[in-house]
Amino acid sequence: MNENNSTNNRVYIPYATMHQFFPLTNVGDTPDAVSTINYQPDIPDNHDLAKEEVHRIIGRNHQFDPNNKEAIEEWDTIQSQRMVGKIFDAMNAFLGSVGIVTLALGAIGIINIMLVSVTERTREIGLRKALGNFFSKAYCLLCSAEASAWRARRV
Repeated sequence: MNENNSTNNRVYIPYATMHQFFPLTNVGDTPDAVSTINYQPDIPDNHDLAKEEVHRIIGRNHQFDPNNKEAIEEWDTIQSQRMVGKIFDAMNAFLGSVGIVTLALGAIGIINIMLVSVTERTREIGLRKALGNFFSKAYCLLCSAEASAWRARRV
């Protein structure tokens, strides 16, 4: 795939290496200018602690209050990932509930069809039981008759 976006053209190296071998040009009076800093906490649960530490260090070096949220622009990918995860969890819950309702309605429909069939054939089932047929045989007869009727309706 040939995708020409800026993400594919990035290389991540330590700042000291970049400053020594690839000094920035066209930055005016600030030769140590940095436009982007990427950092990663040792474990995702420590991302708030890592963010506070980065704010503290940058605030100390550039004389601003580290608690000022407007001082630097940042994109917290862990927070974004958690938000997207919550959205997908909500979608899964919604689609799961739709599936359960659909299955329940289908089961109610099948139960209704069987109830109508048994109600229509109550006399026949009673007569067969009176003549000595077991319930299981009458049940099998009813199911086979319904299956053949269903097959006939499908054709």
